[in-house]
Amino acid sequence: DDDDDGDDDDLYSSNTQPLQSTSQQESIDSEFYPILALCFCVTLLSALDRVAMSIAILPISSEFGYSETMKGQISSAVSYGYGAAILPIGLAVSVVSARLLMMVGVFLWSLATLGTPVMAELSSNASILFPLLSIRAIMGSAEAVVLPTMQRILANWVPPEKKATTLAIILSGFQLGTVSAYLVSPWLMDQVSGLDGGAADIEGWRGMFYIYGITGLVWLLPWYFLAKDSPSKNSIGRTEEDCTETFVNTMVEDDASLVFQECLVESDDKDIVKDNRGGDNSFKRFEGIQLLVQSAPWADFLKSRGVWGMMLAHAAKNFELYNLLAWTPTFFSEQYGLNTKESALFSIGPSICGMIGGLTAGNLADFLLVKLSS
Repeated sequence: DDDDDGDDDDLYSSNTQPLQSTSQQESIDSEFYPILALCFCVTLLSALDRVAMSIAILPISSEFGYSETMKGQISSAVSYGYGAAILPIGLAVSVVSARLLMMVGVFLWSLATLGTPVMAELSSNASILFPLLSIRAIMGSAEAVVLPTMQRILANWVPPEKKATTLAIILSGFQLGTVSAYLVSPWLMDQVSGLDGGAADIEGWRGMFYIYGITGLVWLLPWYFLAKDSPSKNSIGRTEEDCTETFVNTMVEDDASLVFQECLVESDDKDIVKDNRGGDNSFKRFEGIQLLVQSAPWADFLKSRGVWGMMLAHAAKNFELYNLLAWTPTFFSEQYGLNTKESALFSIGPSICGMIGGLTAGNLADFLLVKLSS
């Protein structure tokens, strides 16, 4: 047993660097703050677009006569696309600009959101759900860009001792987006009822998807002009000796990705250069990723109790998370006879608690890491 514990420790300690004391901590470049705000907004949009279906499924199923099984299939379609795309995107972000990959992802999921009403109409015959399931799966695969690209951007912009707090701020957008979806969506459907191509006596779920999709396309404009993959100067203070090739993971929410962390280091003439093993050649960087994948201690991962513990905890947490997201409004509607607005209102409690807990845990983690390392 003692030997197993030592093996687990080796898996997590090979690339660990001591954190700086409070007096030595680097500050975050001021150029990053607009990017931070946009990252927060994109996590909010991601949750908003995903949770919208949990609310819209009530009037959709009423209009088209969907059974409980069909409602479950529609709600889970996003997860199929997300699960299939997260690992490939986690590697793609190593050879493609994170900024551009984020743009492509948001563009595609916004188009998928805009197309959801059209695909729902094509699936109005309850025996043919393929169009609606397909567009929701496409949306899920496009949303898979969010966490890997943000992890890559944070690795370039944010000092290690500030990363947990910064990540907690960004990820609180997921919780706020969920709360916003529950609060805003019923009101929005009331406002556009009869104006979005549906009947006047049916809640305007079509218009809700149109508005959310357009909002995502509007977000692309400031991202295009303000976002950068890395700072224009070495504000993180790395040296070439500190720079190691490694895979990293956020260990939060749905992030199953392994992102190749590329170091930016300061040369003698104060210009920022990339680790010379990667260079600017995408093909060489791809070869480096391939080598790391082949040389990774996969057998040790499979034998590690720590790895299995994280996998099981992540699976259990997501089982609870997606049950809540997909079925909470339906539960309140069917069990207690509440309307769409009332059902959504009673569904916001877990997300508010999650937002508070995430921000508290992020700040506490940063404090403890610095305190224990000093």
